[in-house]
Amino acid sequence: MTNLLSEIPDFKRDILPLSGDIRFPLTYDYMFTACFQYNTYALKGLLAAKLNIDPEEITSLEIMNPIEKGSSVDDKDIVLDVKVCLNNLTLIDIEMQVAHYDYLPERFLHQICRIYSKSLPKGSDYSSLPPVIHIAIMDCDLFPRDDPRNMDDFLSEYYIMNAKNHQIFSSNFRMEMVSLKHLENAVDKENPNGIYQWARLLKSTTWKEFTMIAENNKYMEALAGSVCALCNDPKFVEECERHLRGEWEYNSMMAEANRKGMAQGMAQGLEQGLEQGREEGIKTLILDNLEEGRSAEVILNKLMRHYSLNREEAETYYKRYSDEA
Repeated sequence: MTNLLSEIPDFKRDILPLSGDIRFPLTYDYMFTACFQYNTYALKGLLAAKLNIDPEEITSLEIMNPIEKGSSVDDKDIVLDVKVCLNNLTLIDIEMQVAHYDYLPERFLHQICRIYSKSLPKGSDYSSLPPVIHIAIMDCDLFPRDDPRNMDDFLSEYYIMNAKNHQIFSSNFRMEMVSLKHLENAVDKENPNGIYQWARLLKSTTWKEFTMIAENNKYMEALAGSVCALCNDPKFVEECERHLRGEWEYNSMMAEANRKGMAQGMAQGLEQGLEQGREEGIKTLILDNLEEGRSAEVILNKLMRHYSLNREEAETYYKRYSDEA
């Protein structure tokens, strides 16, 4: 297992005395990605917990999309997820997702399909396709809030399956979700090495909380060292702050666009409503006057006077609605 950070603080000596807020918690996607890409030992503990296996069963972890030291978070080749090959067999894509946006399930589906489709070596037959798992650790809703598919489960799994008897089509292709929003619904809360404790750790925002959970778990303690080291790395801090500024500016622009869109929509709706009301008024005038036996000339004059129509417009409306009568 590799550790690409050059200087890792000692847990008992350097981490336990820390207090206050964690500068960049692990729910921040860049911190999450950097920590688990640079520290595959900590990643081994997390994956063992999520897959419910003994860490000793994990004999190799190869990062498939490594972040190079010194790379900018804005570089085109930097993707904020961790793609890893487990035991030279299973491809796993793991990411932190804290903000819901439209078509999030579709993005996850596209992501896992892209990995699966690219996993077949050239010239190989389909028996060579490896298992692919997408793991999303989420502090947001997967589906829109009013969508009936939204559940309050701590853990959930999605497969392709037979709609009638629920028989799984293939276990080599699945998506797994860990909901940080629904920690209270976890089942196995007592296991000190289980995914519930890892989820608590990932959601921690203070050093006191973090160290209380991590102490005596060697994988979590290793992760604490990475978080501390990165929070004190000037280059990493600069990249994080630049990325956060970019996120803030993007969100501000989107909010402004939404406000303008709503205002424009309201104006268009009002204009459309007024036009519909005007149309209905013209129709009512024509039909009422026809019913009262008034002549076409009288009705045309009323249309021109009340609705500021020219002769041709008035005749067009008169023909349209008198035909209906």
